[in-house]
Amino acid sequence: MSDNVNRIAVVGLGNVGYWTTIALGLAMLDSLTTECDIALVDFDTVDDRAVRKGYPPWLFGCHKPKAIVAAINAMYGLRISTAMHPVIAAAQSVPGLLADRDVFICVDSLGDAQFVSSLARSRWQCRVSTGAGDLATHCVEVFPPDTAALSDVYDDAAWSQAGR
Repeated sequence: MSDNVNRIAVVGLGNVGYWTTIALGLAMLDSLTTECDIALVDFDTVDDRAVRKGYPPWLFGCHKPKAIVAAINAMYGLRISTAMHPVIAAAQSVPGLLADRDVFICVDSLGDAQFVSSLARSRWQCRVSTGAGDLATHCVEVFPPDTAALSDVYDDAAWSQAGR
């Protein structure tokens, strides 16, 4: 791998993380000269709820990181899927992995999001979230390196209010 590799991690592969990864694969198709190393981090498996939100049914029961690699391979081919590396773990158990990567934070817990953000403070961070309730609301927040971590800009009350 050259020194000009885009090192990325997608943490949390539920509904938002799945579609974020699909979009990353599509972006990679459009950029044939960009080399990427993408770590997909989650410990969960594909269940009925995940299938209803977009995971292909044939991936039911697979760990989400491996399932997304299989889905990307089916959609975009080996050139894209070989850049993606499944990490079956909670983000808390792989802090060294996140320290040198730009991070898409797609977890649904404020505490987990703050933890991941603190590990990636010196890197680009993109927090992708969805609100709860009848109306689907999506939020994308981008933090350049060495600016703010999520723990600096959110408190529990504000986070709870945002999901309503």
